[in-house]
Amino acid sequence: MLISAQMVQAQNTSFVNVYVYAHDSTEWPADPVEAFELPMALQDSYEAIEAGGNLILGAVDVVCPNETEPLGIYAQFREYAANLPLLDNHPPFVWSLPPFALRFWVQPNQASDWQRLLLELLRHILLP
Repeated sequence: MLISAQMVQAQNTSFVNVYVYAHDSTEWPADPVEAFELPMALQDSYEAIEAGGNLILGAVDVVCPNETEPLGIYAQFREYAANLPLLDNHPPFVWSLPPFALRFWVQPNQASDWQRLLLELLRHILLP
């Protein structure tokens, strides 16, 4: 599955939209980063504001096997959050802790606040 959270700006206000996709393939790659390119279909969405015509300020995409339980996703996010202070690179980046992978990017004017934005988007993935 791929879970995507996007911080969007519309009418000078920020909103978070979340999308959940299921992968078509039952084979999970040894390198989960490859799963970003696997075929998938939209399963669910939570849109605080309708998509289209908005400025995307930043986005985080997380891939994991379709059968991953919510507690497994939560545990993985705790691992990401615990390691966040150790990251010395800045977005955009891809971070892999198999069988999960995370992809994150922000608009250049949001780069100085990237850690807060990443945690905010991860929170919305867990609690849309």
